[in-house]
Formats: sequence, C-alpha cells, structure tokens
Amino acid sequence: MRTLNILITEVNSSYNKGDAAIVLGILKIINKKYPNSSVTVLTPTPCEDKKYYTIYNAQTHIQLYNYLDRKIPRIVYVFLYLIKMSFCLFWTNFRSLPVPKKIKKILDLYQNADIIISCSGGRLGGKKITPIFDSLIPIYFAKKLGKKVFVCAQSIEPFQNNFLKKITKFVLNRTDLISTREEISFNVLKSLHINTPIYLTADLAFLLDPVTNELAKSLLGKAGIQDNEKIKIGVTVTEWRIPGHNSKQKNLQYVNVMKKALDELLKDDVIIVFFPQVVFLNKEDDRILSKKIKNDLDKSKQSRVFVLEDNYTPHELKAMMGKMDIFIGKRLHSCIFALAMNVPSIVIGYEKKALGIMKMIDNQDNVININSMTADGLVKLVKKLLNEKKQKSKHLSEKILEIQDKALKNGDLLEKLIKDSFKS
Repeated sequence: MRTLNILITEVNSSYNKGDAAIVLGILKIINKKYPNSSVTVLTPTPCEDKKYYTIYNAQTHIQLYNYLDRKIPRIVYVFLYLIKMSFCLFWTNFRSLPVPKKIKKILDLYQNADIIISCSGGRLGGKKITPIFDSLIPIYFAKKLGKKVFVCAQSIEPFQNNFLKKITKFVLNRTDLISTREEISFNVLKSLHINTPIYLTADLAFLLDPVTNELAKSLLGKAGIQDNEKIKIGVTVTEWRIPGHNSKQKNLQYVNVMKKALDELLKDDVIIVFFPQVVFLNKEDDRILSKKIKNDLDKSKQSRVFVLEDNYTPHELKAMMGKMDIFIGKRLHSCIFALAMNVPSIVIGYEKKALGIMKMIDNQDNVININSMTADGLVKLVKKLLNEKKQKSKHLSEKILEIQDKALKNGDLLEKLIKDSFKS
C-alpha cells in the first residue's frame, strides 16, 4: 500500500495533558493500522509537543491559528488572522500566487495530505466564538482544497447562539465523517440534520498507556508521597472562567467550596494530592491555584497536602493517578485518567460533555454541577465512594474495556474512509 500523508489539526498544546492524551490516542490508532504513514500534528506548541508525539513517528508543526503566540490584542490578532485565511482561501483557486515562507509550509502540509483528522476534543458548540477561528475555518479551508476530513471523537455543546449553530452546521455538512465521544453531542449533531455520517464512539484519551506501577510509585515517592495504607485523594483544580454572568464570583464560590470540603476530609487520616493537569507557564497553570488552596487550609493539616510540581507526561500522570483511592477533578481528562485506572472519581462538571462521557461508564451519579455544588455534598459523595471502593473499582475494570473498544472504533471508521477514498 502507498504511504499515506495524514494531517492532524485543531489540537491543543501538550501543556494540557488531557488534550495531549487525545492526540496520543489517535496516533496510537494510526500507528497500529498504518505504521508506514507520514503523520504531522499541527499544534500551537510544536517544539514542546514533539517529545510526546515522536514516539509514534509523528512530526509537529505550527498551526494556522496560533493563539498561544499572540503578543497583540485579541481583536487585532483575529483581524490579521482573518486576512491571512482570506488569502489562503484565495490561494486555493490561484495556487501560483507567491506565498510567505512561514505560511507556505503549512499550506504544503494541507495540500499534500491524503486525509485530515480534526481532533480538537470539546471546542464546538455552546456560545464559544473562538472555535470559528481555530476549528471551523481550518476545516473549511481543508475542504476547499478537496481533502477528505474526519472530525474525530469530539464533543459539541448544545448551542446557545443561533449564528454559531448555523455556521457549525454549514462547515460540518461539508466534512466526510464525524464521530462524537459521547451521546449528548451525538444527539446535538443529529438535531442539526447534517448529511455527513455521524457515529458514536468514545474519548481517545481512554487509549492512553500508563507508565509502569513501579515508576508511578517512584515519581510519587520523589514528591514525598509514600506508598502506605493511608487513604489518598487525588484532586485537580483550575481557575477557569465559568460561562455566564458573575463568572469571577462563581469561580470564587467554587474555590471556597473546595477549600471547605478538603478541610473537612482532612479531619480523617487522609492525604490530598493536587495533580498538575495543565501547566501553561504564565498562562494557565493548575499548580498556582493548587498551592493557593493548600496555603488556605488549616495549617496543622498542610503536611498531608501535596502539590505535584513537575511537568509530568500524560502517561506518568495516568499511572500516578491510578495510585489514588479516589479522585476529584474539575479537569475532565484527569478523571478519565483516574477512571481508566479503576479509581472511583467525582467530576465537577461545567459543560454537558462531562455528563455525557461519565454516563457512558455509568458514572453520571458522580458528576457534580459546579454551579450548585456544596462542601457537604462533596464530602458525603467522597465518603460514599470510599465505602464502595471495591465494588466500584471492579465495575470500572469491566466498563473501561467497553469504552476502549468504542474509542478504537474511530480507527475502523478512519480505515473505511481511507479505503473508500482510494477505491478509484
């Protein structure tokens, strides 16, 4: 078979370990089905991401909409980006036009691709404007080049903006294949009456391979966390802006609830471990809020609270989370990591995707709405799961295998699309 050129687009930086796990999941599938393919991942941080993706022989390159590299006001950056994309779209009809070298490499990657996989995770839907620039325009550009586009294992929030709904339908209707990672998104897309085939699969991060148990113990040991009989509660927190009015006030309310709940849990002989799921230096770094919460807890209990500081790989985080007795996560993929290691987990949900994914593994009762969460409610749920840990872990060990099979279905869909594309 000929060597395939596969381009993976609309991904986030690997500084976000959950989004990196999504990319690693699709690369694992591609590497198994098409080991001799040439794969490139377009990302906002290609140098950082390279060390993760080269294990599957994938190259990295800067993406069209590089939001992390923005050094000018957002409105100016977006204006310049739209000019650049207008030129790129014009170039699709007049390819003899001279192109700046910086853009030419990206255009060549699109032009030479046999198939393009859009792998953004959960950007689309709701009332988010940014996906127009970082997802929908690049997808439309790929279709203008006549490329086969697979929108792979994504979540689409119920639309709160009619314009976004129409433009999303317009673009997705021109793609060749769509899979969603949970049922809520599947139903949202079905309600749009899109002609493109749509399939229900699962989140690609469930396919991530953890490092060994011994290495996980060693990494935790270096951070001062001993492999003993004490109950260990893993946590991810993030100072993420909540959509809607009074977002700062709501976020403060969430932080205060977490402090109160953790303070109460520490009355028992437990250990709290904060995990750094996202480590964008000077941008979005979970370690900052983790340290703040630790410092605000009862001083006499702080010796049993650990904030992991290193920039761990997704494989390391997953294995380390697997050493916890229970997990509480605002970062959805931190809970996916923990659940995949059979650790009962509580998801603090701020979007429908959390409920959709957790429902697939019968974990919907352990999703707490961030807008209505209370410290008492969180503490009660933690204690309930600790009492039921043995049976919950057994159930997860069976359910996760089903979910991994659903995630692997994305590979079967990709294979069919490629075969159909090269029949002629």
